[in-house]
This record gives sequence, structure tokens and C-alpha cells, in this order.
Amino acid sequence: MNRPHRDAGSHPVGWALAAVLGWVLLILAVRAGVHGVVGGPVRDREAVALRSPTASDRGAGTSIRGRVFVEVGPSPEDLAPAPSCVVRVRDRASGRTVATGRCDPQGAYEVRATFDPRAVLVEIEVPGRLRALLDPIGDRLDDGGGVVRLRDVALGVAVEVYGRVLDPAGRPVADAVVEARPMPDLGEPLPWRIEADAGGRFAFTTLPAGPVALSARSRGYAGVELVAWAPDDDVVLVMDPLVRVEGRVRAPPEAQPSGQVVVRLAGASVWPPREVRAGADGRFSFEGVPGPWFALDARAAGPSGAWAAAPVDVDAADGAVPPVELRLEPAGALTVRVTDPAGRAVAGAYVSVRRGPLDALPRRARTDATGEVRLDALAAGAVEVAAHADGLLAAAPVPAKVVAGATRTVTVRLGAPGVLEGRVVDGAGRPVAGAEIVLRPDGIHAAAGAATALDVARIATAPATARLPVGSTPPPPVPAGGGFADARGVTAGDGTFRWVGLAPGRYTAWAVGPTGEVSEVQPVVIRGARTVRVVFVLTAGHPLRGRILDPNLRPVDGARLLLDHGLTAVSDATGTVAAGSFRGVVTGWVIADGYAPQRLRIPVEEDTEFEVVLEAADARLEVRVRGGNDRPVDGAHVRLSSQRPEPERSAATDLRGIVVFDGLARGPYAVEVDAPGYARWRGAVELVEPETFVEVALSPAVAVEVAVADAVSGRSVEGARVELRSADEAHVATTSSDGRARFEALAAPPEHVRVTAPGYVPSRLAVDGRGAGILHVTLERAGALEGVVVDDVGDPVAGARVEVRRDEGGTVATSTTDRVGRFRFDALPEGAVEVVAAPPATRPDLAPGTRRSDVLADRTTRGVDLRLERR
Repeated sequence: MNRPHRDAGSHPVGWALAAVLGWVLLILAVRAGVHGVVGGPVRDREAVALRSPTASDRGAGTSIRGRVFVEVGPSPEDLAPAPSCVVRVRDRASGRTVATGRCDPQGAYEVRATFDPRAVLVEIEVPGRLRALLDPIGDRLDDGGGVVRLRDVALGVAVEVYGRVLDPAGRPVADAVVEARPMPDLGEPLPWRIEADAGGRFAFTTLPAGPVALSARSRGYAGVELVAWAPDDDVVLVMDPLVRVEGRVRAPPEAQPSGQVVVRLAGASVWPPREVRAGADGRFSFEGVPGPWFALDARAAGPSGAWAAAPVDVDAADGAVPPVELRLEPAGALTVRVTDPAGRAVAGAYVSVRRGPLDALPRRARTDATGEVRLDALAAGAVEVAAHADGLLAAAPVPAKVVAGATRTVTVRLGAPGVLEGRVVDGAGRPVAGAEIVLRPDGIHAAAGAATALDVARIATAPATARLPVGSTPPPPVPAGGGFADARGVTAGDGTFRWVGLAPGRYTAWAVGPTGEVSEVQPVVIRGARTVRVVFVLTAGHPLRGRILDPNLRPVDGARLLLDHGLTAVSDATGTVAAGSFRGVVTGWVIADGYAPQRLRIPVEEDTEFEVVLEAADARLEVRVRGGNDRPVDGAHVRLSSQRPEPERSAATDLRGIVVFDGLARGPYAVEVDAPGYARWRGAVELVEPETFVEVALSPAVAVEVAVADAVSGRSVEGARVELRSADEAHVATTSSDGRARFEALAAPPEHVRVTAPGYVPSRLAVDGRGAGILHVTLERAGALEGVVVDDVGDPVAGARVEVRRDEGGTVATSTTDRVGRFRFDALPEGAVEVVAAPPATRPDLAPGTRRSDVLADRTTRGVDLRLERR
């Protein structure tokens, strides 16, 4: 927003005419552009000079001149000279300031310096006003005699952000360079930049209101980034010092490593792991390691086998790290076998072995063509094994134990995905090609990877999933788009679609036609590996349009409209969003960075327009975590989630046991806290005030081991499913090759144990809340029994209730016959049984029937047919 340059020569009449013409042009320019640049919907991030191609782009300059105005009233024409300003000529590439100047009381400035106009930018700041960033090439009016005359600018109102840069101990980081960029970034060539003073304090006084990304850097410290909400007067940027880590690997004489010892380091700010080789004397070092915490381990090969050093956690928050000592001990190995639900080998599956959820140094590998992979040189102790593969569902981590000098086998069985298929037709029943199918798991934060792949013939759109590579081994697919797990696909030429890789659960699905027609929303239930078939019928609707505004009634660019009945739409620079055509009541969400998600319910009648005013996400939550003796817990992992469409947030506590979440919406949140040695804590918090404080007291974790064995042979049972239950929670694990399932972080001792395994009778055990230790469970081999229920003339009886009873009394199992009268019981205990069949309510003419039979271990008793006579 600029006043045009006025220079009419020396003739009095010409000067007067030129002055009048200049003011006319100014008013026209203000009416056309000032409002849009400083305070309007198109661009309010900073004042930008209006341009016209008037000057040469060549030649060095010796002086830069211009004038600065500020808004002083509600009208765009209400301008006054800036009483003061700071002008900086900054290098375009590095941002370094090469010359500075100031405005006089009339807002005029001149900066004398020799410069290449193509290599610099001119930054103008007035406290409390939006920054201007001018280009000496595109924003110049003339450059006679080396003087570059820039267009005048008028600056709108800005807000302020004050803060401090500290180290983890609370000491100021002097001279740290702090940069700021408004969000979303509108392509400013240079960020706002300032140096913190000796007390670590900094201030930005020329920012636009809204979210702003702050970053800080300083020699000897790791860079830090934070998103704040402007205005803010208490931003704290904590910089972790870069430290030198040195130590020594010690090995017993019998180890005699045949090769060099490899030392690994990884942590909160270090991934993938860094590796060095220890010297002949076992010494090693890492330079420039960021904190606040990390871990180290080591491994080596020797003539007597592999050796490994268990991970050592290091706290580097105070910037001083004592020498680290790693001790090599005899290592073990794991052979991990990955299978599909039918027990077939899965080649190319991704496998990870870790010591717990917070392990910074997991081992990773991929299975070969036989579905197996061997991981050598593992430190002895309890671990958990996880696996995932394309097209299959990841299973819960399998507890295992690494034994020195031994190789144990662990089997991970992946889940079976479901299939959704169907077609899209119009109101006349004709197939619709190119219709978009939208699938959303019920609940905003559905499991990652719920929709992993589309298998549509001649498909044109990939599913909305993303992979975040970590090192050389990618993790399972995760939803894209701010925490939503929506997936989308397009129908083939005959209107059909097929969706594979779906996790069991409830979904919502609908179709949107190529020209905006929509179908009704249909609930979809996926059970195991079954195929669900649906038909979507498209109908014409009415256009739905709206505007998204901020709390100051300014348009919000880039807001997302997520409708339960149709497409996701995004607002433009004027805040306008066109959602498509609908009929009836439309519901959904409006979400935008820096604002609270807002729920919508809009009755669509004829052409419908709506307006949404968002609320700022300006709430702040401070969580303090304390452990034994009321001491703060450093490095606890705190997760914050909501049922609204906003991504989960997580962070680790500092040395004070505190973590702070800024920029939150008002409303309910779920909080989870994990820390080594403590049980997981879960709770809820309602954010009502601008600042909320929550104190969490962690309880020591309870460790339980369940050993499962065959009741006759005494051999360990691998692959048994063990479920522990207490008053308010349940935990599930699978036994490893030693028949043991390990639970490391229970909040309370279990009260009940249930164990199931293929070919065995399920076992239930009440343990009366016993504490940590080993629980022994024996399983009896099971048999099966099957038959048919018919009536007095031999016709099958569907829906009959069948019970299996033991001679000593009590019902063992119950079932219902299918449409041809068949029934089957698995996992029955061995011995004599009585089978009782009762007719369904639709056959009151039939009397119950009974039959005796035997159940044999590891066999199926067939032909246990029952005939129901008439009453």
C-alpha cells in the first residue's frame, strides 16, 4: 500500500497540477489496493509495495530513499507520516543486515550504502505496525545518479510477541538468533529476525495476528522450533546444548572381539542412529550431540560368539555429560517369523525389536522369502517384537526374552484385512464412472493404517495415506491430513470399486458424483477378512457455499470444510468455500490452523449460503508429572488428543517434569503419560480458561510374567493369547517360543487371567490381585464336535440352540445352527459330554432332543446329529 511518487519539476503551475494529479492517483491507488494489502482479505501478513515496471534493473546503488506512512483511522485514506522507523538493507541470500537507517519526523528515510539492487531487500519496521519488505528492483520508482527511490508504503496495525531463549536449566541463551514466520507462510523472501539480548529476551513488534512459527539458533546449541499465537508476551524457547559424548567400551578377556566394536547413539533429537567404531582401547566419542536425552549401545563379534552392551540412557539437559561406560556381555539372537492369519509366511515384512515404547535404539530388519529374519548381537533381556507388512494389519507387539548364547524364535501373526466393494449408480440405475468413494473410520482418531490400499480397476485416485520414513525401515501407513484417516477412490468405467486392506471396525462411507451429486451416507461394518458389498445411488442437490471468518471477522484463507455428506473443500483468500451440491441436513467440521475446530449442521434448501466465525485456539495447558517421593519425572512422554478433528500432540517433560502445550482449542482433551518404570496414566481435562494446570502423579509399574505350558507334556505353548484384566483395564500379549508372555508396565496387579491357544481348551484363572511375579497356566488339549439338527421328517432346523454339557454338570459351550441345521464346537475339553438341542421360537411344534457323545483331544467328532420329535 503505497503513495505514488510525486515529482513535477520546478515550474509553479506544473508543480501545482502535478500535486493535484498526485493526490488523485493516491486516492485511486488507496481505493484499489490499500485495503487489500494492509487490512483486507487478500494479504494481511505484511505491507507490500505496489509495483510498476519503471526503472532499470542494472547498476549499483549508493543510496536508498523512500517514505513511510501509517494508518490512523478506519478509512484506508486516513494516513499519516510514520513518526519513526528503522530501515535495514539486508542481503537477499543470507538475511544479514548490510546497512541501516531511520525515518525523520515526516516518515522520510535515506540509507547510504553501495549495494547491488539485485542482491538486497529493504526491510522497514515501525513498532506496532506491520513490517514492509521492499525489492529495490520491483519496487523502485527511479534511480537517478545511483539513488534508488522506492515506492512509499503505508503500514497497518500489528501485534507483538515477547519471549525468552533459555537452556534446559533455565539459563538465558544470549545472542541467540530468533526468526519468525506467520502461518501460513505467504512466501516472504526473508523471515522476521532478531537477536536475543544478554538475558535471552527477544521481541517482535511488527507481526500480524495469528499463528507464527518461531525458531532459534545459537552456536553450541541445537536449533529449536515452536508455534506460538500472536500476540503473546511469554514465549519460551528452550535450546538443548550440543555436547561431546565420549566413553569406553569394556569387554571381559574372553570376549576378544574379532572386529571393531560398533557404538550407536540415538535419542530425542537424533535419528537415525549415529555410529562410530571404538578404538583398540575401546574408547569412542561423538561430537555435537543435541539433548535433552539419548541412549548408547554397542555390539561386536568374537571367536566365541556375538557380544552386546545393553543401552545406557544419558541425560544431557544441563550440557555436561560424564564419560559413558558400555560393558559387552554375551549376546543372544532372535529369529522372527512373520505369518498371515492362515499361518503362511510373509516375505518382505518389516520387523522391529525394542525394549519398550521409549526405546531409542530399536533393531530393525525385513523378512526373507521364507518369512523369517534373524537379528544377532542382541543384549540379553526382555524385549518386544513388532511387525507390519503391506496388505495386512499390524499385530500387537509380542513380548520375548533374549537369552545370552541362545537363538529363540518368535512368531508374529498379522491380521486379516477386510474388503469393501460395490458400485455407484444414478437415479435411473445407470452406472456412474469417476465417482469418488469416501471412507471414514468412525471416531476422529481411527487406527493408523485403517485404510491401507485401494484395489479399484483402472483406479484414478490413490488413498489418502502417507508414509513417514524412519531410517531405512518405514513404519506402518498413517493417516494424512491432520489426523483424519479418510481414504478416497474413484469408480471404474462400469461404476464398480473394490477396497482392500481394511481393519475390522465401523466405518462411514458415501459417494460423490463427478458433477457434485451425492449419495446417502451408509454405515459399514468390517469383520475380519469378510467382503462387504454396498450400492450408492447419486441424487442431485442444491449448491452449498459459505464464508469462513476469524474472530475479527476477517476472511480465513485455507480453512478446510470436512463434511460428513460429501467432499472436503478449502476456503480461498476471501474466505469463500464451495462445498458442492447436497440435499437435506449437512453436518461436518470447519478446521483451520490456529483456530478451534467448529461443528456444523446446515439444512440445505435451494441455494444455501452459510457463515462461520471461528474461535482462536489460544488456550494453554501445562502438565507437571511427578513420580516417587513427589519428585519431577524428566523425559515422560505426554500425549494430548481430542474427539474433535485435530491432530494428536505429544511432547516430553523437561527437568522440572513440566511440558506445555500452546495454541489449544477450548474444550475436552484426553491426556496420556508414559515414563520408564511407571504405569501409564490416563485422564481427561477440560480447557475453559486461557491457562490450565494439571498435575499427574505416576505409580510404579507392576511387572507380570505368564508362563503357559501343555498340561500333559509340560512343553511351552508358543503363540498363546494371554489377557490380563484388573478393575479398569485389560492388557493382551502373545507367548513367545519359551511359552511366556511379559507385561512390563501395569498400573495394578491383575485380577483375572484368560489364556487361549489353537488346539487347546481356553483357561480362566482368578489371581486375586497378586503382585509382580510369574503366573503359571497349563492348557489341556482340545477336541471338536460337529453335527446337524433335523426335525421329525428329516428337514434341517435352522436357528436351533445347541449346548454341550459335561457329565459332572455345567454347560461347556453353546451355539446356534445355521440355515441348513449344522453346528460345530471347537476347543472342547476331552471326555464324555451330552449334546442338547432346543428348537427355535419359530418351531414350537418340536420338542428338545439330547444325545451323548465323546470329545477326543486333537480330533473332531463328526456325525453328532440330533432329531427333534414333535410334541
